[in-house]
Amino acid sequence: MKSLFDRRDISDRIESANPWLLSAPAAELGPDGDSIPENVDQFVVPECTICGGILRPDVVFFGEFIPRERFSSAEGMVAAADAIVVAGTSLTVNTPIRLLDRARRRNLPIVIINRGPTKWDTQAAVKIDDGTSATLRALADAMEIA
Repeated sequence: MKSLFDRRDISDRIESANPWLLSAPAAELGPDGDSIPENVDQFVVPECTICGGILRPDVVFFGEFIPRERFSSAEGMVAAADAIVVAGTSLTVNTPIRLLDRARRRNLPIVIINRGPTKWDTQAAVKIDDGTSATLRALADAMEIA
């Protein structure tokens, strides 16, 4: 059984179980913009309040398969899109590449926002070599999206 929890509650539980995080210096960033973790052995993952198991984010990790219904939903979004914005990925896994290939076949403009190179930089209409949070906020502000 899959249960979803509010991100703020999980964040509070993580900070409570790992108070050293609040005083830790800013993490060093790797070339892809991901933080380079330190003190991993000290990190305490809170247990699930329902089953006592290990919590994990609702994401597909490297090496895992994306659920079929989620991929079909993404395909539908690409089919209905006027453009594609890809943010915060080096595009080294097949699932987003399959979606971008569908967008390319439809001649959709593709915008890539990522620190460092990606496999699709040469095929993008625009490549922004910067962090996703600041760039997406700036784009939303420019478009007056709150």
